Amino acid sequence: KKPDWIEGCISKVVVATGGLRPPLEHRAFTELYRPGYTAYGKVFLPTGAEARRAVAEALVILWMRWDEALVSSGAAQFAWPILRWSVMARAPHTADHHPELTPAAFDTVALARAVGPGDQFRQFEESLNLFQAISRLPDLELDVTVLVHLRGMDTAAVADLLGLPPSLITLTDERARRSLAIALAPHSLGGTP
Repeated sequence: KKPDWIEGCISKVVVATGGLRPPLEHRAFTELYRPGYTAYGKVFLPTGAEARRAVAEALVILWMRWDEALVSSGAAQFAWPILRWSVMARAPHTADHHPELTPAAFDTVALARAVGPGDQFRQFEESLNLFQAISRLPDLELDVTVLVHLRGMDTAAVADLLGLPPSLITLTDERARRSLAIALAPHSLGGTP
């Protein structure tokens, strides 16, 4: 195209420079879901500030796609993969591409209650094995395990956060527990198959 035509088109473009706010429904969604999203992010990210940044990014992306979220099967179900992506994109990962949960193994109630260096070492080793096994769970099992067992949320709250039926959360939690029991069995038996 000729430069005059291009300049004419550009001069007609109106750019909004302020006053843009998410719709009321999105702001309400943000207030309702931000605490749970941030709690999830804090499990995987080294600092609370990084978790808050990941959540903020996810909520901005959701705002840009808010019309899609409203016509989907549910805004929470639509939003969860966006949040998960934002957190996992920032999370440290192991060489085999699983989220790194080793730092969380240092921050357990059981380790804090262990008495003496021997007990602390055994408890840390047990916690480390557990967190490594958790990190290898399939995505939904990992998310449910993190929210229920590491963040202490009840089934109804997790179902609401993920936008899924409570019965699916219960089933997923049971499946994750079975998977972890199988994965940890050799460790609890002294390494024998």
